[in-house]
Amino acid sequence: MNIFYENERQYYSAIRRKKKIKLRQIAEELKVSVPLLSMWESNKTNMSLQNVTHYKQIIDNK
Repeated sequence: MNIFYENERQYYSAIRRKKKIKLRQIAEELKVSVPLLSMWESNKTNMSLQNVTHYKQIIDNK
């Protein structure tokens, strides 16, 4: 079954949930707020490229 994601944020959000990684865990590592991550995943705000890269690495490596 192929699932289509509109953007990379949706993809990483889905992978994060599948791996049961909490936003709180990522927020602590990135030193950002949980609401910021939630808004970023739902495409309502942006984060620095450095934080986005680190976010992806956290999910890819867990």
